[in-house]
Amino acid sequence: MTVKHRGGRAGAAAAVAAFAVFGLQGVAQANPDAPNVGYGYRNHPSAVVCVQKFYNHYVAGPALIATDGKFGRETYAATRRLQQWVNQTYKGQYSLDVDGVVGKKTGDALIGIARKDPWIDPVLVDNCAVALPTTH
Repeated sequence: MTVKHRGGRAGAAAAVAAFAVFGLQGVAQANPDAPNVGYGYRNHPSAVVCVQKFYNHYVAGPALIATDGKFGRETYAATRRLQQWVNQTYKGQYSLDVDGVVGKKTGDALIGIARKDPWIDPVLVDNCAVALPTTH
């Protein structure tokens, strides 16, 4: 009896697409040149989605915000609440300005926390490490 694999071409196409997006590096490297996220900045939608997803994962509870990649009042307020949560939850490890802007300190904190979280998608964390500003 022969077993046929279903989706052979689709699986190969997905692997090629993943290789094209992520290249040879298994873990995405942080991008210290990524711009800040917040009012007054040229917000890249993928960076805003990272902030929105981190907020929904860590802080929101039942009050989720849209992950639409648009930085507006709701995301600004969510960013401030996320910064407050980091300061309260990780006292002594992180000390963030609660200003509604994701700069390098906030980016470092979010990526550092998410990298140790077994309940968050590691691909999301790798993508956000590239999209958000960090110091390394």
